Amino acid sequence: MNARDLFLLAVRIVGLVFLYHGLAALPTTLFGAFASLFGRSFLGFLGMSFMALWPLLLAFWLIRGAPFLMRLAYPEETRIPPIPTS
Repeated sequence: MNARDLFLLAVRIVGLVFLYHGLAALPTTLFGAFASLFGRSFLGFLGMSFMALWPLLLAFWLIRGAPFLMRLAYPEETRIPPIPTS
């Protein structure tokens, strides 16, 4: 395993941690979101929904391998093809 593979593994493990936190907050968030929705508090609904959605979205991005973060950490060399001479 090279450094790039180890970094990718660490990124995905952090993604699993965020997935755990998002799923752990989901039951409380669903209860609070529906309670605020039935109480006609739309801002409360958005706040409660955001509480569980952002860790899940971040987990999805990190488990996918965080393409932007990987390109930032390990940029691939862009090679310009040589100009053919005749």
